[in-house]
Amino acid sequence: MRTAERPKNTTVIISVSARGTLNPSGIVSFVILFFLLMVCTQLFSFTFEI
Repeated sequence: MRTAERPKNTTVIISVSARGTLNPSGIVSFVILFFLLMVCTQLFSFTFEI
């Protein structure tokens, strides 16, 4: 029964996050998080190459 309830919870979280991105501050925070994630992945790739 719990497994059936999980998809509904995820859709609610996605809808809430989508509403948050509509706000200017939400967009800025999302861009900053995405930029930090990209930088972290690049740093990890550089360390693995060395």
